[in-house]
Amino acid sequence: YGHAPEHASLHSPDLGVLISGDMVLPRISTNVSVFDYEPDANPLPLYLRSLDGYADVPRDTLVLPSHGRPFKGLHERIAQQHEHHRDRLAEVLEACKAGPQSTSGIVPVLFKRKL
Repeated sequence: YGHAPEHASLHSPDLGVLISGDMVLPRISTNVSVFDYEPDANPLPLYLRSLDGYADVPRDTLVLPSHGRPFKGLHERIAQQHEHHRDRLAEVLEACKAGPQSTSGIVPVLFKRKL
């Protein structure tokens, strides 16, 4: 949950492979968006809880992502994603201390490059 409606990841314990799709990527953060048909959705907590669902996947599993190279280290990568989102939330909260913020005002806080 959280990345996109009806996303699926496939795990084969026998092969030691996880096809993670876009849920776990080796270098970049997964896109987690609010879609126009669900404007009050809150997909980030769904995404982060979904990552926790990989806890039972063995540590030596080969991860096949939709973007980037295959990798091992699923649990370390998930921990990095949790830390990344904690850090981004802290930046948003800090920006909001200066006063009310619009979505367009927060975008440059979260994304250092021009979008």
